[in-house]
Amino acid sequence: VSYKAQKIVEGYAQGRKPGALLLGHFHVQGNFSPRGVNTMFPACFEWQSLQFGARLGLRPAVGFHVVEAQLADDGTIVEWTPRWRPFVEGRVVGW
Repeated sequence: VSYKAQKIVEGYAQGRKPGALLLGHFHVQGNFSPRGVNTMFPACFEWQSLQFGARLGLRPAVGFHVVEAQLADDGTIVEWTPRWRPFVEGRVVGW
């Protein structure tokens, strides 16, 4: 899954890289920093509802990230701290 994100980041010209890149519609969660770009797959909010994904053996990551970011005066990201909060089917959680 990270290959697509890595290719996008590699396509940015030097000096034109964003501070963060969020990629949706993959229904997976994760974060990493190729070439210094804070890259995140933010998962999804819905459990698998179609048989299509089940036939392919796909299991969506259901939940969300909370991101704490510290910015410099010029708006660049100094610190990026994502925390994953998964939803567990059938469990009620109060955060």
